[in-house]
Amino acid sequence: MQFLSVSGSAGYLDARYDEYDNAPAIVGSGEESQDLGGEPLAKAQRASASLSPEISLPLFGDLGMQISLDVLYAGSQYSDTDLDPNTKIDPYTSYNGRISVADIGAGWSITLGGMNLTDEKALGRIGDTVFF
Repeated sequence: MQFLSVSGSAGYLDARYDEYDNAPAIVGSGEESQDLGGEPLAKAQRASASLSPEISLPLFGDLGMQISLDVLYAGSQYSDTDLDPNTKIDPYTSYNGRISVADIGAGWSITLGGMNLTDEKALGRIGDTVFF
């Protein structure tokens, strides 16, 4: 049994419109369209990362315990295609955790886990379309 294992990932995305002359205008701007050429794509976060350390401890017999933590980072992104600054979602970090007890020989495990342990408020979608 390995005491400590760590996994992780990092991502970088530079997704931009080459040309988008007739893009939807920002609601309330008085315009019908806008040019978003060279601007970032909506829903495309530039940076993302994760880090997941896991500690494994033998208990007795075939019983073992694992303690895991996930640190997840999401970069800023626009949630609407018109790239209205009011629809920009700020970067955030969230944490998930798990504690598991398992009997390797018998093939069972019990896991207690939680997501967003620090209760980070992150918006998944912000829209500025007119409600009708």
